[in-house]
Parts: sequence; C-alpha cells; structure tokens
Amino acid sequence: MVASFFESFFSKVPEEPNVIPDDIPMKSPLTQLIDDIAMSVQPSSQRIALLEDACNAFNHRDQNMHDVELHEGAARVLFAKLSFVIAIHASDYELKTVCSALEMVHRGSEYGIEQTYNMIGFEVLPLLVKVMQIPFERGQKVKDVDGKANLTSEDALRPSSQKLVRGAAPDGARVLLSVTSDVKTAVQKATKILAAYSLIPAAKVKMAHVPKMLHALIAITDRRNAMTDAARFSALATITNMAHDENNRIAMASEQNLIDSISRMAKYEESDMARQCSALALMNLSQGDSASVPLIDENEILLDTLVRLMGDEKPDTRRNAAIALYNIACADDNTIRLAKHRDGVILEALVRIVASENDVDEARLNAAEALFNMACSEKEEVTKRMGDYPGFLYALANVLKTDSANTSTGVELYVAETLRRMAEVTNSNMAAHGALLGSLVDSSCWTETSCIAEAFEHQASSPDHREIMAKRPGLLSGLARQALAVGANGEKTRTAAIAAIELLTLVDSNRPILAANEGIMMALTRASFGEAAGDDEDAIRLAEERNKSVQLALKNLVQAI
Repeated sequence: MVASFFESFFSKVPEEPNVIPDDIPMKSPLTQLIDDIAMSVQPSSQRIALLEDACNAFNHRDQNMHDVELHEGAARVLFAKLSFVIAIHASDYELKTVCSALEMVHRGSEYGIEQTYNMIGFEVLPLLVKVMQIPFERGQKVKDVDGKANLTSEDALRPSSQKLVRGAAPDGARVLLSVTSDVKTAVQKATKILAAYSLIPAAKVKMAHVPKMLHALIAITDRRNAMTDAARFSALATITNMAHDENNRIAMASEQNLIDSISRMAKYEESDMARQCSALALMNLSQGDSASVPLIDENEILLDTLVRLMGDEKPDTRRNAAIALYNIACADDNTIRLAKHRDGVILEALVRIVASENDVDEARLNAAEALFNMACSEKEEVTKRMGDYPGFLYALANVLKTDSANTSTGVELYVAETLRRMAEVTNSNMAAHGALLGSLVDSSCWTETSCIAEAFEHQASSPDHREIMAKRPGLLSGLARQALAVGANGEKTRTAAIAAIELLTLVDSNRPILAANEGIMMALTRASFGEAAGDDEDAIRLAEERNKSVQLALKNLVQAI
C-alpha cells in the first residue's frame, strides 16, 4: 500500500487538464502535498490526515528522492508545523506524526542534510530541544525504586491512555511512569534528526551551545528515564559526535551528570552497539592536553565502566576504552585514582590487553600507551603501586620476551619505555626492586630500542644497587646480550650497556664475578676494537663514550683477570 501510494505521488503522470489555463504551471504531487501541509490549520483532523499522507509518501529509502523532498522545502514546512503543534498543545499522536515525517525526509544524503541545516538548522534546533523536553516537563509521576510513588492532583487527572512503564532501575534511580508511546516515538524521531545534524562539521559547535540541548540529551540517555532504546542510542551518538569537536569537549565534560549517564549506559546495557558508542563517547570527552583533561576525582562508576569495556568482546570497544584511560592519565592528578582504583584492577585490565596475542594491535597499542602515561606520573605513589602490583613488571617483560618482539608494531616500544621509566623510579629499598631486576633480565632480548640497556645503566648508577645486580642470577648474561646488540639502535644500546658494566666494576667484590662471565668479557673485548658505525657526530660521540667505558672497565678488572 505504501509503495502504491508513493508511486501515485512520484511516478504517475496526470491526465491532461481540460480546465487549467496554459499559463498556470502544474504543481508536482510532492509540491502540492507540501503546500497543503503548509496551509492546513483547522480542523485538526485535516492536519493529521495530511501528515499521515506525508509519512506514507516519505517512508522510503531512496536518498536521491529524499534530497528532492528537502530541496522542495519539506523539512522547512514540517518544522513550521511542528512549532504550531507544540504551541497549541496538540495531541501526542499529531506530535508523533509530524516528527516521524521530519525524520523520514532527513534520510537523505549527507549533502542534502547539510544544505537543509545551512538554511534552517540553527533556527530549528531549539524546536527539537522542546520535543525532547516534553516527557520531563509535564510534571510526570515518578516512582522510587523502593516502590513508593508521589502522586499529585495533576497525576490523577491524566488520561488513561498514558501507559505506565515499570522497570528495574539501578543505583536507587527514579523511573518515569507516565509517558505515552506517542511522546516516546516523537522524542526518538527528534534525536535521530539531531544525530544526522551532528555529523555536519558546522553544526557540532552550534549544537553544543543551544540552551538545554545537552541537558535534554543527557536525560534521554539515562536508562532510568525509560526512553526507547533507539532514542537513547541516537542521543548518545549525538553527544559522541559533538564531543569530537575540540571546542566542545571542555564545556561538555563539565556538564553535570554527562559522564555518569554515559557510564551507566555502558555498564547496564546488554547491547553491543550501546557499549561501543559509550566507549567512543568517553574517548572523545576525555581527549585534550594535560591542562584540559577532565579530572575524575572519586568517579567510581566511570572507572568501573572503562574496566568493563576493556574486557568487551568487540575490539573497537576495548580500543576506545583504552584510549579513554590513556587520555585520562594525561592529567597527573588522575593517575593516582587510576592506580588505586579497586586495588589495581585498571592495571590488571591494561596489562591483560597488552599481553594478549589475540587482541588487535590497535587496542594493545592504546593500552600500552595508557600504562606508559601512568608510569610517567610525577606522583611517587603511582609508580610505587604499579611496581608493587603482583606480576605487573614480569607481565611487561614477557611481552618483550617473545620471539616476534623485535618485529614490533609499536606495542613493545611503549612496554620497553615503561620498563625504563620504572627503572628510574625504583630503588633497592622498595619491595618491587627484585621484580624490576628480574623483568630486565627477562626482557634483555629486546634490542630494537636502547630502553632496556638504559634501564640497566640507570640501576647501576646507584652504588647501593651494584652488588645486588652482579649477584642477580642471569643479570650479567642479559647485560652482555645488550652490550653485543646490533641493528638500527645497536650503537645506543651497546653504549648504555657497556656504561652499566663499567659502573658494576667499581665494586671490588663484583670484579671476580664479572671477569668470570664469558658474555661480559666478550662484550668488552669486542667493544675495545669497535669503531664508529658512521661519520655523523652522534655515532662518533657514542663510540668515544664506549671506548672510555671499556678502558675503565678493563682497568678495574685487570687484577681479577
């Protein structure tokens, strides 16, 4: 029936007129319908009938035809009718019908929607906000989770057609109980139009500054308010797209309840799409430099949500959650909360992704970046908690220990940097010192960068560490492996490792141990005959540093030899 009606509007050619003068141009069925809607005022039955005709005509998936409808002014006329319907407090059914027709014509191409927005968009945005506010402005009856209801005289006068929506609500929430299905559908259509507009670059900034826009979208995403799933998803998509603009993020992130509502949506929804959109929204909202990243304070639900999202089945969801944590960790004050949250559950989740060979490289890379950001914190408590977390350092070393580590896609680069940073902040008085040395031994096969060699050198720079290092099982062999490194970064790696060996020879009791180690002596011998790998200043400088360290080391070991 819909197809035949549509064809009657756009496919059939009318018979030649007998009474219309030649100088009066014929109107197309589309133009005639739009004009009729524009002119209809009373009675309401005529308005509704024309809007129903519009829904029948516009309910198709032909983008080109929707572009024609938009070009002919269908959106402009329907928005004018929506304003009229709201002003006279027309029936919920008429509100739903005009919103449905509007959503249908906005199924056009991106270009067609952008052209429509450029002509009327900013003027009609407040109108869409009014539609979204209707469920929350009627003084609806609300019910607490404990079953108690607050009834007013206005509640008692509500028509019986307003259906009660009863459902479980988390966290002591209140649920809206009297909203007609027609109003919910109208809100759903309004949010879908906004989602389409939010894809337009010029619209994103303006939308974020429309009074009460963000507040209405937040209310709709909150599942406790019992809006339709489609409405909540469209509202969330709109928020996500708005937050993609850098100029909007700070203002949006400071909006009360925004991050909490998105977090709840991700935490309690079973829909894969809801969790994926929530992770993307949180990622967008958390972006910024160290001065503009939102502070998480005591936001337990946000951190719990990100932990859950990092264990999601969808790789994109895990990736976006890891990026959000990386962004959050850009603010030093946030790193303490991340490290402390539920005794290290975030550290565990990030390491699990980094160490997973089954995860996509992008998710692993973002998780590794987040860990590195935390390790770079200037808060001593953060790095101490990271080092003390059971298995943390060994798990990182295991990533570098694999046979494929030296063909890194980037994950290992951040892991090696994290271990180097942990070596800078860990000393022999800390419980994690033994685990750190063990992790450096395990990761000594990594020679793509000089990070592990530099970690050894930094540890050896402390007199308190030198004897401990020389007696650590496997450490000298690992250090020798670094001192014999080849490859693109071999110069820097060998230089740092030889420097660490020279520092260890400063302790008398270490010299017999070092002299008896075949790997150490081979590394020193080779280094003593080494020359600069190139004629650039850096290569020459590194060669000179190595030669000096070798000479001092051999001088210290001569008696033991």
